Amino acid sequence: SDRCTSCRAMIPVLEELRGAHGCALDVQFVDVWDTPTEGERFGVTTIPTQVLLAPDGRELTRHTGFWSADAIRAAFATNGHPLASGAGSCDP
Repeated sequence: SDRCTSCRAMIPVLEELRGAHGCALDVQFVDVWDTPTEGERFGVTTIPTQVLLAPDGRELTRHTGFWSADAIRAAFATNGHPLASGAGSCDP
């Protein structure tokens, strides 16, 4: 939520990941207070919660609280999905 201090602290992290990884990573910020069905869909009970998904939609891992960009990159790599760099065009 944009009303949560820790959630707001995640915004620059998400922007960094978007900028660094371009189309290799789909970064979304979901305000579960504004869209509670999305929170329910992902089983979010505490915010901020980050849910990392594999390209096929499987949940790789989740984290609650502030999470740095480097720690998120490491979590993807640990789960077999290292992030490609490059913020180039998203065209196929």
